[in-house]
Amino acid sequence: MINSIKKNEMMALLPSSVNYEHIENSGKEKIEKFDMNIIKFILHSIVFKSVAFKGNTVVINYFDQSYLSRDYWVEAIDTGYSKYINLLRDEKIIYRTPYQENKCFGYGLIVPYRYSRINVEMIQIKGIHEYQNKKFNSSYTKKYEKPLSDFFVNTDFAIDSDKTEADLFDRYFELANYPLKKSHGKPIASNLKSYSSYLIALKKMAQFMNGEYIFSRSTASLNNKKTGKRNYKTKGRLYTSFSFLNKEIR
Repeated sequence: MINSIKKNEMMALLPSSVNYEHIENSGKEKIEKFDMNIIKFILHSIVFKSVAFKGNTVVINYFDQSYLSRDYWVEAIDTGYSKYINLLRDEKIIYRTPYQENKCFGYGLIVPYRYSRINVEMIQIKGIHEYQNKKFNSSYTKKYEKPLSDFFVNTDFAIDSDKTEADLFDRYFELANYPLKKSHGKPIASNLKSYSSYLIALKKMAQFMNGEYIFSRSTASLNNKKTGKRNYKTKGRLYTSFSFLNKEIR
């Protein structure tokens, strides 16, 4: 299915093992003016934050829980976010770590839903990604590459998300077990590596479609013989968020 982003929409990564119909029915009974998009946003946030590159390396870390602040939830949803989190906790879909002073709560998927294959969906969250988030590695890159960066508008892009997810799944689990093979309750390292790579590829796709872009280019400094000052200019290849997408996504 070809998906594109419209106003007040975002691409969400959702664990396929969750029974969303059951959650929706339960939510309508317990929460006035229940909005299923909020449930999906919460689950997406936990999945999205569960993988990250380790420093500037290609090593990917997988985290059982994602630390998300109250400000994060309130900004995206509103102060009523806790009703939805409590619903997911009551339904034993997610858990929350105990309170610790000066630390955000950690949220994670309960074991049966952890390491799920991912469904990619568009959800509606009012005001989400209202502005494009464009980051440049230096002021010089921003100065010289701004005309190109202006072409990066997330509502102008479209992707067959179902096919892309299937292609990524086939790539990363060609030689790995799915469901993940476990030892002493934990996935074996090679299987977890494959799952983390699959997940971070989808994460990069979601970032791109949701309007989060980076632009990076090296900078050279030259001495100006007349003024004695250094002049800076960009050099080498320009790297953008598009450059870092997996070939299945591009």
